[in-house]
Amino acid sequence: MHEKYFLTGCYPKKVFNHGLNWCGNTGFFRIGCHNHVLPSTKIQSVMTVDTVSQVCIALLGGTAIWFLSRREQWKRWGHIIGLCSQPFWFYTTLHHRQWGLFVLSLWYTFSWSQGIWNYWLKPRAEPPSRDMHI
Repeated sequence: MHEKYFLTGCYPKKVFNHGLNWCGNTGFFRIGCHNHVLPSTKIQSVMTVDTVSQVCIALLGGTAIWFLSRREQWKRWGHIIGLCSQPFWFYTTLHHRQWGLFVLSLWYTFSWSQGIWNYWLKPRAEPPSRDMHI
């Protein structure tokens, strides 16, 4: 079977009393037009990576928000966990061509990074000394 013909999703199938269906991608009349038929190895590899990505988004994203609502000593960990979820957001939004969510993921990355700067990297200002009298 020709690769282009197979990937368009239209392939001959015996269908009785259903007539001919037009498969627009191939430009031919075919009997039994089915959409999105890909070789099973491609479906399995895409589904596996996509499923792992979705699980990581749910677990890391939920955990990050949970940590952000905790007490001060735990709050700072939410920013690190949230930043760890961003590669999965980037993969998912690029893979599914969700450009609005991709831009939003960039904004989230900036926000998580800002939290890491404020809670982990920013030098702490020392309180003024009590010995100084003006």
